[in-house]
Amino acid sequence: PIKDIATIEFSQDGQEIFAAPRGAGVWKAGHNHFDWSQTAYLKTQPRVCWIAVDPIDSNTSYPSLNPSGIYKSHDGGDTWREINVGLSNTIAYPIAIDPLDSNVVYIGTGYARDVSSESGGGDGLYKSLNGGEFWFAANGGLPENIIVNDIVFDPWDQSIIYIGTEQW
Repeated sequence: PIKDIATIEFSQDGQEIFAAPRGAGVWKAGHNHFDWSQTAYLKTQPRVCWIAVDPIDSNTSYPSLNPSGIYKSHDGGDTWREINVGLSNTIAYPIAIDPLDSNVVYIGTGYARDVSSESGGGDGLYKSLNGGEFWFAANGGLPENIIVNDIVFDPWDQSIIYIGTEQW
């Protein structure tokens, strides 16, 4: 059995579940949710902090790894590739995928425990319009060096996102 889970995420159809034990990569289980297998070895196996599964294509998922940044798989975790182009801070935690357009992906940067390290905190919110191929800052109105802890889409109006931060 896997232990010390940092994050867990179901596919939209509920057929697969992804989990990230601390320091042990990404694991997944099929429809019975009991038979766990480790996905392909990521380039580096630091702490997986978050997993987001594409709401339209459950074979596509995004784990964030501290401090390596964002990775992406199109094949259910058989292969991974780094997708950090445009990020100035690769200490990324929350990931949110637009439920209506899975090319739109948001990530939050920084982590409270990392503030004293070289990271200097967070760089706020980043957005991609092409499934993570390129990221740009989406910090309009946010304070500098803000740490983003969570990102959610409004269930009634997906054009609205809410972010949880360390400050305001």
